[in-house]
This record gives sequence, structure tokens and C-alpha cells, in this order.
Amino acid sequence: MLTTKSLESRLRRRAAREGYRIRKSRRFDSIDNFGDYMLVEVSLNCPVLGYRYDATLLDIAEFLEAPEVEYFR
Repeated sequence: MLTTKSLESRLRRRAAREGYRIRKSRRFDSIDNFGDYMLVEVSLNCPVLGYRYDATLLDIAEFLEAPEVEYFR
């Protein structure tokens, strides 16, 4: 069984391989910070999930597992 810390470590490694970084909220001070996680695309330094630190580790795992969809015009 995975602990929260080991799941977080696995997801951080997986995210790094795919060009993302997981940021964890340090405090729960404002209305824009819900105290969980944010997933950021490294090349653009732009959040892709959990804009208000509202993503859970399971949300991030689902995002990383989903197949990448490309749209062509």
C-alpha cells in the first residue's frame, strides 16, 4: 500500500519525465489557495491543473495517465 509521501514521490518523478512539475501549497492563507497541489508545464511555466492549488494527488495521477490529445485543423 502506498503512503501519501510515496505516491507524491512517484508522481513527481512521472511528471518530471513528461515535462511537468508538481508544486505543493505551503500554506492556506488566501481565497486563491486551497492548500493542495498544482501541476505546472515546465517549458511554459504555466499551470495546467490546480490553478488555485486545488488539485489532489489522484487528480494529478489521472491527468498524467490520460492519453495526450492533439487537435489538427
